[in-house]
Amino acid sequence: MRPYFESFEIFSKDEIQEIENLCVSHVSQFFEYTTNKGNKDGNRICVPEQKPFLKYLNKFSFDCHAMFMHHKPNVQVIRHVDDPNKRNCVLITPLYNNSKISPCYFYENGHVETPATICHYEYGKSTLINTQQYHDLKNNENERYSFHVCFENNFNEVVEVL
Repeated sequence: MRPYFESFEIFSKDEIQEIENLCVSHVSQFFEYTTNKGNKDGNRICVPEQKPFLKYLNKFSFDCHAMFMHHKPNVQVIRHVDDPNKRNCVLITPLYNNSKISPCYFYENGHVETPATICHYEYGKSTLINTQQYHDLKNNENERYSFHVCFENNFNEVVEVL
């Protein structure tokens, strides 16, 4: 739902399985993300060496980089707007066919309690999210892993070419 998110079918089932295998091989490299203010926000990330991901990244006409995200069961990611850090928008692909993938909540600003919209993820599909909109996540009882393709370009530029 623009301007917050848009879903696409980008990766084949075989490619998703390859990406899942890459994630498993990097599981020891995950660490808790710390914000510029020194706070932990609930996200665990892994920014691996990019060479194994080039075949996936070359699908896109914009410069981008790959990373993995992990959320522990029942973690709550604080409401935030991403520091751009070449993450103005992110294509998120859920991993490990979890039928209960927790959604992402988007807000008009940082002070309202009711979400403007909710992004429900689906295994096998990728969703481009606008990280420059306020968003948060309340994970359920399951581990949540996802593959992220991060773009410095803004959401509207990327969504138009996908």
